[in-house]
Amino acid sequence: GEIGSSSNPISGMTIATLLLTSLIFLSLGWVSAPYKVTALSVAAIVCIAASNGGTTSQDLKTGYLIGATPWRQQVAILIGAFGSAIVIGFVILWLNDAGTVYTKRSYPDFQVNVAELTEAKEKVQGPDAANDPAEYHVLRVREAQGAIAVGKYLVDDTGHIRYLVDPGINGAVATRDDGSPVQKFQAPKATLMSLIIEGIMSQKLPWSLVLIGAFVAIVLELCGVSSLAFAVGVYLPISTSTPIMAGGVVRWVAQRTARKKRSEAEEESGPGVLVSSGLIAGGAIMGTIIAFLSMSNTIPKAIDFSKTMGAAAGSDLLAFALFLGLCGFLYLVANEYLLKAGEEKKA
Repeated sequence: GEIGSSSNPISGMTIATLLLTSLIFLSLGWVSAPYKVTALSVAAIVCIAASNGGTTSQDLKTGYLIGATPWRQQVAILIGAFGSAIVIGFVILWLNDAGTVYTKRSYPDFQVNVAELTEAKEKVQGPDAANDPAEYHVLRVREAQGAIAVGKYLVDDTGHIRYLVDPGINGAVATRDDGSPVQKFQAPKATLMSLIIEGIMSQKLPWSLVLIGAFVAIVLELCGVSSLAFAVGVYLPISTSTPIMAGGVVRWVAQRTARKKRSEAEEESGPGVLVSSGLIAGGAIMGTIIAFLSMSNTIPKAIDFSKTMGAAAGSDLLAFALFLGLCGFLYLVANEYLLKAGEEKKA
């Protein structure tokens, strides 16, 4: 009831579906761009169904234990799923727009026939829009052509590339043409799925690496190590997996120094797990708020205290000290020192 759908192997089921769907499409000769989108859509449907199925079963199980009314739970689940589908979609689009960079490019020897470009014309968006109000044709390069990498480009009426449109999610250009930095957002799972689709349908997927990963997972399970947790640590960037490891270390220390040994069920529902869940949710919410604020040209400057703080604003030592303080707070909560102190104060 507390961990929601996170106990479901959703990522593994989605990737397995994507592998099988791509192989079926390859055997049928369906390898063009629309079929790649279709394969991704099939995997998305399975992912959502698996997630909502697991969440619903856990909710109903928990509701049964505490005497809830099933049909009311199902109504609440429908409202939650519908609301999430609407809100999350717009949030992702806004995050992508906030980090999208329109950077000028010039390839004099490259020219396309604009009559073959079927997408509607677009204008430059963001801070650079005021400097260039013209409309451009949209060119999507599916395969690298010399110096022109895969991506989205804006083309003028003569067929020459004027801008590279670098997305905010999984983009590579971190500065605008005027030198101002741009916050980019990484989505490793999306990159993994893209590599699977492109690799299978172009018959360039390194199957040796896939098989090595499968056998490594088998060996880990035989050794009693969770292959799912190991795999997550492998493909996530070190900046993401390090805090996860730090949380595991805090839990290990809290278990070893606990005054009273608790059962696994008590640990899973203890205050340390609840606070950790709140930290994850709070980090996601604040990250989204910061991204929205960065879409403005005036708000980031108004709340920029880097000049006031001086060298401390970019100090790695200060950031590390704050992180250690957060770990210490989590340790005290996990061992209920803070809770006991509060109860004694009330008494």
